[in-house]
Amino acid sequence: MNSVASYFKRAVMYDSNSKRKTDIDKALTEMVAKDVQPYNIVENEGFVQYTHVLDPRYKLPSKTHLRDVLMHNYFTETSAKLSAILVNVSNIAVTCDLWTSSANASFLTVTGHFVYNYELKTASLATKKLLSTTNHCSQNIADTLRDIFIEWNILEKTVCIVTDNASSMLKACDLLHIRNLPCFAHTINLVVQDALKVDDPVLQALFTKCKSIVRFFKQSTISNEKLKLAQEGSEYTLLQETPTRWNSFYFMIERIIKMNDAIAKVLLSTTNAPQPFTAEEILMLKDIEKVLAFFQQASEKISGGKYVTISLIIPMTYGLFRKIESVVPLLQTLQGKTLNKILMESIKQRLSVYEQRTVCRMATLLDPRFKKSGFQHSSNAEQAATCFENELAASNQPVAPDSSLQDTLLDFLGERSMNNSVNSRVDAILTKRQYLERAIVGQDIDPLLWMKVNQTDFPAIGSLFAKYLCIPATSVESERTFSKAGEIISERRTRLKEKNVNILLFLNRNSWLK
Repeated sequence: MNSVASYFKRAVMYDSNSKRKTDIDKALTEMVAKDVQPYNIVENEGFVQYTHVLDPRYKLPSKTHLRDVLMHNYFTETSAKLSAILVNVSNIAVTCDLWTSSANASFLTVTGHFVYNYELKTASLATKKLLSTTNHCSQNIADTLRDIFIEWNILEKTVCIVTDNASSMLKACDLLHIRNLPCFAHTINLVVQDALKVDDPVLQALFTKCKSIVRFFKQSTISNEKLKLAQEGSEYTLLQETPTRWNSFYFMIERIIKMNDAIAKVLLSTTNAPQPFTAEEILMLKDIEKVLAFFQQASEKISGGKYVTISLIIPMTYGLFRKIESVVPLLQTLQGKTLNKILMESIKQRLSVYEQRTVCRMATLLDPRFKKSGFQHSSNAEQAATCFENELAASNQPVAPDSSLQDTLLDFLGERSMNNSVNSRVDAILTKRQYLERAIVGQDIDPLLWMKVNQTDFPAIGSLFAKYLCIPATSVESERTFSKAGEIISERRTRLKEKNVNILLFLNRNSWLK
């Protein structure tokens, strides 16, 4: 039997100011943010009962208290931490993207990327509606971004904005007088889309047939079950293409090739089913898969968020072109070679221009894994080295003496200042030479960690590493944020206010600040 003392212990609730209740409230708040749970979870009968079993003395807060007090305090605390970090950050790059929620409301998501203690950090800065909700023009986007930058005090620190290739986004960056970098992953998508739109009736008929067969199995549960049984041990499922993502097309044909024997077996034994793939069609699909595999590999590598990616753009473009060129002898069909040729031309047109962008040049040169060796054209490497030298000289430039100083006995100070300017250029040339002559390091080396280890040898280069290597190669991080938003603005809570959307996404994506 339970003692009377234990009964009273269970019956008395924690005081609202007790440490135990404060700790549980905080854990509840963090759980809601991390798992994007709705605020009314504290009213769900099952959750209430579960919490009571865990600790009968703890009383769950109301939905209103959780939203307006606990979550607001957590947001304020986390925002203060991020603000304190950004004060000590000299350069920051941002990504931004527009998206529409399931409630048909448009939001702009902005993420920040910076180097802090020789580590690459990513933070969600804001998810807000545009200042004017009636249009998505470039001026409206620019004004909204400016407000967000001013709020975080980073307007003068923002070195680059990474966006998709939409003209409104590019124009918004021009209005802000901030350098823009088109998302490399989005540009890769455009390259592949160029090829998939090829004016070849045989290929277009093949693409249509792939989609039709996948749709047939998706719409027929009986045929889909037969397909599982026909695989004899494996249980792959067919994947349908999503028009907005080229790699979904790659995954679709990759899966079709793996399952072709089972697909043919089911289709041949089913009435009113599409015709199975012929041997020639499978050869074409294998050629297409062989070529697109390189683009999938590049997309995965360039879209990482926890390591430096901006310096990969130039060497990866060159490597991608070489791979596409070298695979030609391995292609078995005319259609495969046609697709391959279009991809090579599109790489030259859309991707090679990145080698002419200052941020990409500087990042590649500054990365100890590449330096000049990462460039396709030596002229671009030389221009990058010149830019590198100029920035080093500018960072070493001495402060001019007070012009109000009139005493002619001290004129020599101005002369020495001029001599120092010459010396800063000499120092820049020597530092550049010393850095570029140092041996290239392995591909598994983190360039920021390399800089941390070698900061005593190259003290003047550290600020350039922080300025250029913080820039992400893609706007994928902002896309990941609004993908998470899809879980927040769901059918269960389509009327969530803009302020609460921002708070939940901010806390969810910035959990590292804890």
